[in-house]
Amino acid sequence: MTKITRCSRCAASSIVPSISPPAGMHRIYGDKFGPLIPAYRYHRPEDGGHSIVFHCPFCNRLHWHGLPPTDSGLIHPRVSHCFDVKSPLWGAEYRLVVVGDVASPDSVPRYSANDIDSLNLTMREG
Repeated sequence: MTKITRCSRCAASSIVPSISPPAGMHRIYGDKFGPLIPAYRYHRPEDGGHSIVFHCPFCNRLHWHGLPPTDSGLIHPRVSHCFDVKSPLWGAEYRLVVVGDVASPDSVPRYSANDIDSLNLTMREG
């Protein structure tokens, strides 16, 4: 049974229970810390800053999050930037796992919803 947690800052659930998630995703969204999502570190040449970026399998866009240059951590809790209300990430929190670096936004690998589900199930069972 999936536990739905409520967002303390808004009326929406942190996971949108009224929308049926894609196959397999329902098992991980009850985690109070949010799902683990593979993401990549990117050094922005235009301003010298750093970002964490991943390709969202639900809205088919890149999601960008800031990263302090001295932060060498691997797991970064973030609030979703997914604005597709049909996405199970809409209004949710997730944990970005830095799995590598990319030289350009065009080189960010794409992971499917099932890939993300498999990662989370493996981490929970492992």
